[in-house]
Amino acid sequence: HVFADFDFGNYTLPDGYSASPSYTNHSVTENGNAYYHERIFVADWTSAITSASVNNLLFQWGRDLETDGVNAPGPNVTVSGAQEHGMPNALPRAAEPDEHRLQFTDAFSHTQGKHVWKVGGEANLVHEVMINLFQGGGLYSYAPGSPVSAFQNWSQDIFQVTPTSGTTGYHYTSFTQVYDPITHVGKDDFWMKEPAFFFEDTWKLRPNLTVNLGARYDLQITPDPTHPNTTSALATYYTQKLKTPADRIVPRIGIAWNPTNKTVVRAGYGIFAALTQGSTYYAMRVENGVYQTNYNFNCPSNNCA
Repeated sequence: HVFADFDFGNYTLPDGYSASPSYTNHSVTENGNAYYHERIFVADWTSAITSASVNNLLFQWGRDLETDGVNAPGPNVTVSGAQEHGMPNALPRAAEPDEHRLQFTDAFSHTQGKHVWKVGGEANLVHEVMINLFQGGGLYSYAPGSPVSAFQNWSQDIFQVTPTSGTTGYHYTSFTQVYDPITHVGKDDFWMKEPAFFFEDTWKLRPNLTVNLGARYDLQITPDPTHPNTTSALATYYTQKLKTPADRIVPRIGIAWNPTNKTVVRAGYGIFAALTQGSTYYAMRVENGVYQTNYNFNCPSNNCA
């Protein structure tokens, strides 16, 4: 038996980055359109090898592309208690993510006596591209004191109230910006290789009692950062290599009991190990002070003038 299916979807959500129905003290410039581009193809081939053996082969190809545009350029400006405007910290998102997936799964089942054995494996190859320079547009904050004083400080900068004093443009409280000297746009491109193996035994101990025992092993292999931070021994230790957990052996057990013809009692227990999402590895690979550098300037008093 062979089965195949292809699904796709394109979705545009105007001002969908922040989709709340209402806002207070926020400008529309802090929003942006959201775009989703999804493609999924799956195929299944089930074959009876013998009267007691069945093999099931699965294949998947998929692409998940999610992007967000901007309504205005940076920087982002926060006037405490009064208003916020400008490109938000997390935009634009040219690819968050652009993910391609190839997945192969094979499961072989065999019936012998009171046992149904199942053994299988999986190869999951994920190509991850992420382009998102968080705080790349810069962030000015006018924070201390009352909303009135914060607004007055912002007004002196934006309208150049005292253009000859030498303090125009310096009444903010803090400024933050992230710089990417390597790709300039916050881009990373890497593969995640995710093999897995599993085994299961469905054992009919008695006509009214079935026990299911199994175990699964997952591995997630991700390449190490291309530009680690070697400014110190501690920074080198935490940024030059990504840990690959090799202890994800997880057991499963289930019981089905029929005390009467009309009653079934089921119980189960299992340990499940979730894989790490690509955005977490992205942060570990590039947000290390070398690939991306964070600049923070905090004024010693209420403003920098």
